Amino acid sequence: NIMGHLWTKLLINCAIAPVGVSFGAEVNDLVNDKKLVPIMIGLTNELITVALESNVTLEKFEDLLDVRLLQVNTFEDYKRAVTIMRMAGQKHKKIKSTIWQDIEKGRKTEIDYLNGFIERKAIEFGISTPINKALIKLVKKIEQGEKSPSDENLKDFYEQVRIPKKWREYDFTNDSFQSVHLYNLPTIQKHKQATDLNAVHVLGLSIAFSKAFEKITNSLFGKIFIRKTNWEITNLVLSSFFKEMGKKFAQKVTEGYQMKSNDASTITNIIIFYLNNLHISYSIKKIETNGAEIHIFPDSDAFTQTAKQFGIDTKISLPFFQPFFKGISKQINNNIISETKKTTIDGEKIYQTILKTKK
Repeated sequence: NIMGHLWTKLLINCAIAPVGVSFGAEVNDLVNDKKLVPIMIGLTNELITVALESNVTLEKFEDLLDVRLLQVNTFEDYKRAVTIMRMAGQKHKKIKSTIWQDIEKGRKTEIDYLNGFIERKAIEFGISTPINKALIKLVKKIEQGEKSPSDENLKDFYEQVRIPKKWREYDFTNDSFQSVHLYNLPTIQKHKQATDLNAVHVLGLSIAFSKAFEKITNSLFGKIFIRKTNWEITNLVLSSFFKEMGKKFAQKVTEGYQMKSNDASTITNIIIFYLNNLHISYSIKKIETNGAEIHIFPDSDAFTQTAKQFGIDTKISLPFFQPFFKGISKQINNNIISETKKTTIDGEKIYQTILKTKK
């Protein structure tokens, strides 16, 4: 993912370089100044928004920092971003940006190729980036000798951009719980982690069930009367569980969205709602009142990936959403059946889900 690495490096440079030269601050000062930190985080948030709109999968900076953790939607997000910025700043205390070095040597800066590039992308996508725009303007004035790198530029800058009051008033130097903020993930990542944890819980219980069933199936009674393996019984239990869960899920969604229709398109909408909630990638091929076709990508399914990690993917019946979808169909319209099978289309392995009316 070369573009992902390049974009991450670009974001880090764009977040530090113009702020440092604009206000005459080395990295250590940037991350410890209560007036500069809000600017840096506001700028970083703008940069990440543009990068994500470019459909780039951002890589970790120095294989450690997930830059998406610097994205801010709430004040709790802001406190996490501050904590990360300050930790990162301790590693690069005395660094002067290349833009600042260019200014000192009387050379033309690369601002047009760094933040300027981001600004052009922002305009292309229709994204507002006021902090980035104001910093480009200020750096150009410094480049032309109209201003100098100094904290005296702060007053004018704050009059040009709006930065939340809570950000400006947050005294991170006296926050005794600052280290805790590091573990408050962004909402989207909390959601994804909850999905992954759910898979761990269900599969962990499945392994426990299989071990318990093993004592029965390996006994003389089990060999004579049950004649099934411990995993066969576990899969039967799981299938029944997910089918019932599918019914309950369909009931909740139809009530919440006040769905009146009971055709295949309604079932498809409920399935899509489920896939979106579990961050499972899919492609809709057909939606009609009497049938539908959805292609689902197994690599994005937390249950499939967790089963592989636990080494039970050959023992357990996958995908789990197969009985779940059957439960949805049964709840909405017993005359519409759901079939999911593993197949390969155009060289790509997928789960193909087809809804059709019983003949």
